[in-house]
Amino acid sequence: MPNIYKSNSFQKLVDVKKISQKERFSETKLKSMGKILLYPYWKSLFFISLLIIISTISFYSCDFIDNKLTVVNSSKDSIAFIIENETNYFPTYSTDTLRNTEKLKYQDKVIQLNVNQEAKMGVYFIAHDEHKKIRTFNVTWESLIKHHPRKKLVVYFFSVKVFTSGKYNWKDIWSNSVYLKRLEYTIDQLEENNWTVGY
Repeated sequence: MPNIYKSNSFQKLVDVKKISQKERFSETKLKSMGKILLYPYWKSLFFISLLIIISTISFYSCDFIDNKLTVVNSSKDSIAFIIENETNYFPTYSTDTLRNTEKLKYQDKVIQLNVNQEAKMGVYFIAHDEHKKIRTFNVTWESLIKHHPRKKLVVYFFSVKVFTSGKYNWKDIWSNSVYLKRLEYTIDQLEENNWTVGY
């Protein structure tokens, strides 16, 4: 009786079974590896999508800047100036105390600023024969002018010493009118002058 275990056909059958088992194992292994490999991919894709969404929202909700207003100093001296229309937390114009009681505590505050500090306390400094672009954030200059009681842009010019000497407080500045010049512009006038204010 022939030994079937030693026959070629049986050996081929065994080899086929081994191959199919290996293939099944490989297929299972590849599937599981695919899941492992795909998991970070989908996770990364999720975070990339989330990042794109957040970036898009941030882009459309970010601050916008209106910097069309330019102040020019054609004098021989450095000057300081305040724009009455700007919103700030300091009494940088005479009616502030009537409109915002929070600003009252600054009325007696002695002012001693450094000329290198940009727009500190609503005060700008500009050297002679120089110009400065003035920015507003999330609001246009037109809107600020329209909300002003006189519907005008109002600019006060001062000697630099008023804000650097330490001799004045806000009450002194407004009650004694220590500014050098006060200018008012309508929107039409500003548009005619290309949004340039000169001293």
